[in-house]
Parts: sequence; C-alpha cells; structure tokens
Amino acid sequence: MAKDIKTKTEAFTYTWIPGSEMCSTEVHATEATCGDCEGNGPCADCGGQVTGPDSFLCVENGEVVHGGCSAQRAADRWVDYF
Repeated sequence: MAKDIKTKTEAFTYTWIPGSEMCSTEVHATEATCGDCEGNGPCADCGGQVTGPDSFLCVENGEVVHGGCSAQRAADRWVDYF
C-alpha cells in the first residue's frame, strides 16, 4: 500500500494521498476506472489524464498526478495561494 507523500515549496507544504485510498478496489478488479477516479482530470506534472489507483491526490487543492510522475515538480510550478 502506498503512503502519503509531502512536497515543499518556499511557502507551503503539500500532502498527497494515494489514489488507492480514494478508489473502489472492487470496481478496479475488473475496470480501469471507477466513479471515484474517472473525473480526476489532467496530471499536474505531465498533463495526461489521470485515472485509476496508481496516482496521488493533493489534499490542499485537489490536483492529481500519476504514480510515476513527480508531485514535487508539479508543486514547484504552482503559485502558492494558501
């Protein structure tokens, strides 16, 4: 099971939770997407569509990244607005 990760910018620390905590494991046993992840939107790092439990969701702003992409690189591009 994946663990939460943290990213830091000059002004803020972001917490990212694994997509597997949000997705329906029953549905993902047979389907690529579930009702919890099908509307995730684009990856904040690479821009590709994010679906499935192999992802991370930013608690503070709802942005998502693929499991293989960089949450830190995404956070570094944001303007800290908290």
